[in-house]
Amino acid sequence: MNGIFISYRREDSEWAVDLIQDRLARHFGSDAIFTDIDSIPLGVNFKDYIDEQVGKCDIFLAVIGEKWLSVTDDGDRPRLQQPGDFVRLEIESALKREIPVIPLLVGNAAIPPANKLPKSLRELALRNGTPIRPKPTFDSDVGRLIRGIEKNLGIQVKAVEADEVAEQAPPPGTVFRDTLKDGFFGPEMVVIPAGKFTMGSPEDELCRNWNEIPQHEVVFAYPFAIGKYAVTFEEYDRFVEATEREAPADAGWGRGNRPVIDVSWDDAQAYCAWLSEQTGKRYRLPSEAEWEFAARAGTKGPFSFEGLITDKQVNYAATLSYAGSPRGQYRKQTVPVGSLPENPWGLHEVHGNVSEWVEDCWHADYKNAPDDGRAWLGEDGGDCDQRVIRGGSWVDIPDHIRSANRQMSNAEGGTTGVGFRLAQDL
Repeated sequence: MNGIFISYRREDSEWAVDLIQDRLARHFGSDAIFTDIDSIPLGVNFKDYIDEQVGKCDIFLAVIGEKWLSVTDDGDRPRLQQPGDFVRLEIESALKREIPVIPLLVGNAAIPPANKLPKSLRELALRNGTPIRPKPTFDSDVGRLIRGIEKNLGIQVKAVEADEVAEQAPPPGTVFRDTLKDGFFGPEMVVIPAGKFTMGSPEDELCRNWNEIPQHEVVFAYPFAIGKYAVTFEEYDRFVEATEREAPADAGWGRGNRPVIDVSWDDAQAYCAWLSEQTGKRYRLPSEAEWEFAARAGTKGPFSFEGLITDKQVNYAATLSYAGSPRGQYRKQTVPVGSLPENPWGLHEVHGNVSEWVEDCWHADYKNAPDDGRAWLGEDGGDCDQRVIRGGSWVDIPDHIRSANRQMSNAEGGTTGVGFRLAQDL
């Protein structure tokens, strides 16, 4: 993928562009998004420069607000009617290249009628657009846009087949660390194979919840990577220092190699964006399906290990029993990552210690859930103010740390029981 060009007018829709750019950068990587044509170098031919930048992109997004047609220049003339208008030149260049041009209709804007457009732009009136509205529908609108972009890219770019991707990716089980710009290493990542599994809990699973059904098969066409451990305070504090953000509290338990806590879903997204910029790789939160696939690691029972659950395997409220399991020590705090046994695919503490943010918006059950492993956003009644957390934490009862268990938490809040684990496209 070469990139996504976002065309807009500051006077018309800048507020929306910042939000759209942020969401697309999280999904496709910040290097894939081009928005600001105002930085044209001095002394260059601006038409040639615009042609060159648009020429580097596979998808063109024309952000259209309610004032898009009516913005005027210093002479009170409509800017879009001027041959040298940047927005006009950008769209002309994209239409000439015959790449997908998607109108994004911000607020109450509509596709401009052809008779209101310069002749060179009239084809824009025939392009299928999509609305981008404020919350509570913003996440579902951008989710629809992302899926449309991916569909277009699949048709236009004809990306390599899944088996080719698998050949190019490191073998499953490979552990790697990317290098940051300052020379430090990023979190350890484990390569997860392509494959399929049955997501959700079976009818005979003890303490099964209604939000874990219906069970459904999910197919992963491509391998991906996921964190060997939850992100630690040491890793997150480096981000805090570099970006001058407020550091999360550690509840008095210590920092270093303990999983970071007291971070919101938005904080986790900001860390992913920063790490992506530092490494040149696309880090993100895993989808809920990716998380369960990796956590189960080929197993089908309540947990990713055999036998009864014990405090030797998991950090949880072990004074309570599950299916006759022995009662044990309730630690009442997190433990350093890697303290407890790994699952069959080499991931530590997927059960207990900290619940982990995933990308998905909350849905009350799996009716109409995706079957391809992608994140499930605001469609089909999803609530994007509430995000899914998986795995359970040190404070959770045994049935909350099952592989299939799902819980939700406010995206803007953080608690001592919630952290996150990273994913990366390969």
